[in-house]
Amino acid sequence: MKHRRKHLVLVVISLIVIFSQCSHAEQLRKHGKESEHGSDESHNFGQNCMSCHNQGGNEAVREGGWWTVAGSVANDETDQPLTDGYVELWSQPNRRGTLYYSLEIDAKGNFYSEKIIDFNGKCFPTVVNRATGGFESMEDPYYSGGCNRCHGSAESLISVD
Repeated sequence: MKHRRKHLVLVVISLIVIFSQCSHAEQLRKHGKESEHGSDESHNFGQNCMSCHNQGGNEAVREGGWWTVAGSVANDETDQPLTDGYVELWSQPNRRGTLYYSLEIDAKGNFYSEKIIDFNGKCFPTVVNRATGGFESMEDPYYSGGCNRCHGSAESLISVD
């Protein structure tokens, strides 16, 4: 009888943990913090956002910003931050297929989100300059959220006309 009661208690505790995790995940799908056009809350243009905004990172702990996708975008002509644009995540290159998500670039040229974005394991990002209508798309699939892990270090900074 004690064994059965102990087992029942463990099952109930497990279900509570699972449901609380599910509800938190659902909350992050809908209400997570993300960049907005005109906002100037971000920092460190061109650096790898994910080096601090990760599960154990100091920015995630201090400010609650654990990004699922983040990066910086420059204006191709001036190399200054692009402040009027957005990033689209597509299922196929060159703005084809399904648009999974669109994310505003802020006043400092950065974009970020802590929302859980389902892009089926890979996507093809496109950066759009709202003022000119110009855009640049990645031809290779993208698998993680840290855009400046490559762009700005091993690759040139993300830029668009």
